[in-house]
Amino acid sequence: MSRLVRTAVLAAAAAAALLTRAASSSTAVSTPQKSPAAGGWERYHAESFTAAAGDLCPFAVRSQVLFDREYVRITDTFDDGSPKVEQYVGPLVVRLTDRRNGNSIQRDLSGRGVVEYARDGSFDFRLQGPVAVGFHPGDSLPPGYYLLSGHHVVHFAADGTRTVTVDEGPERELCSVLGAS
Repeated sequence: MSRLVRTAVLAAAAAAALLTRAASSSTAVSTPQKSPAAGGWERYHAESFTAAAGDLCPFAVRSQVLFDREYVRITDTFDDGSPKVEQYVGPLVVRLTDRRNGNSIQRDLSGRGVVEYARDGSFDFRLQGPVAVGFHPGDSLPPGYYLLSGHHVVHFAADGTRTVTVDEGPERELCSVLGAS
């Protein structure tokens, strides 16, 4: 998955979050302790990014990582050793800034996420929010950068199209919140 897609999803989760609250059995994972290597956990670092006007929001938006203690572990692999299933956990806090006027909001995106990759390049992201995911024209939600709370599954097709296949919680479109601040 491209770094921008993964960052957008994690800063979804996770995305990135990804990654805090009571998780459903399909996404339940333990938060790593002081020695994450003991459970196969490795540090994951979400990256700050800027999206051009019209990409996620009608205006250019900057997502700046303020606090990141995320971890990732591979729990299953394909025969060639590439990841088949990855789990993401840990706190993530970001600041979103409207590049036109400097207005900003801060959001906790410390949900959980499980990524299940398919051989065709698609993947399912099982999310227990709060996480943030960007949607574009042609996706199942109108274009925007969404805060997803509760349990969601977002399918990323090999062509990048995103479809919410499980919707068990509220979505909040953050571009409108940011534009009104």
